[in-house]
Amino acid sequence: MRVHDTSTDYLSYSGVGYRKLALLGFTVAAFLEVLTYFSAHITYTLVYILHSRYFSATLPLAGLLGFVSDLVQLYAVALIVPYALEGRIPGLEELREEARIITACRVLLFTLLLRGIVSILVLSVGTGILEVVGAVTTYMTLESVRRGDMPYLIILVTGSICLLIAGFAGASPLMNAHLGVVGIALLAPLLLKLVNPEGELFRNVRAWGYAVLLMGSLAVIVGGASRVVSAVHLLQVLGLPNPGGLIGLVAGVGFLTGVLAGIIALLVGVYGLIVSLMGIEKIAFRRYGSPSKTGLV
Repeated sequence: MRVHDTSTDYLSYSGVGYRKLALLGFTVAAFLEVLTYFSAHITYTLVYILHSRYFSATLPLAGLLGFVSDLVQLYAVALIVPYALEGRIPGLEELREEARIITACRVLLFTLLLRGIVSILVLSVGTGILEVVGAVTTYMTLESVRRGDMPYLIILVTGSICLLIAGFAGASPLMNAHLGVVGIALLAPLLLKLVNPEGELFRNVRAWGYAVLLMGSLAVIVGGASRVVSAVHLLQVLGLPNPGGLIGLVAGVGFLTGVLAGIIALLVGVYGLIVSLMGIEKIAFRRYGSPSKTGLV
């Protein structure tokens, strides 16, 4: 039986109850996001069935493919549930070696690939292509890192830039993580490494963990906020979804789950951001001896 090494638990000094609650909250938000996408993709199909003369046949195809991507994302959510129930964040070595984590990453990237194709089918071609390229190149990077190889620089840079542009161009958030911030999270360490190859961050595994948590938290915050802002904008333009018809009912359910997912994601992201900043300052304090010298206070 494998014993968990608390030295790789980057939230070990914070309250276990809060950590477990945050992980459960993230899992619930991810599940609600799946329901939101279910609603959107069912709506595509219903709109085409009821008003086929106004829309291309690619619309129901997008709905069907989107429905498949929803099932795939639901599987990814199921893979992270055990961690949420345990209140445990895997360490970096575990992220590389544990089959469940590797599978979850692969599933999420496959989800992103399918969502990119859906974007192309609904005529958001530019964003869709960026999502597809970002998914493929990020997968290649993941497999290189998993094998212990250094990923090709051009692949890493291409994937990061594609995710960055796709995210801020309005691509669908993935597990409530805004792709633009994810692109920055992949690109920033690479740029730092080029500027300062011997920097403290790259010699300190614990610092890496906090850096990953920091960028992940920012991604969750931006993803959650984008959902809430989009919902408010939709209300201002269209008003509340009309529950009288089938399309209105499905859209209304998606609207509610999307708003709730966004709010929960915001709360979880803020918690992760606070913990990561506390951890980074703690490491800096140990190295420099005074918080004032770190520039963090």
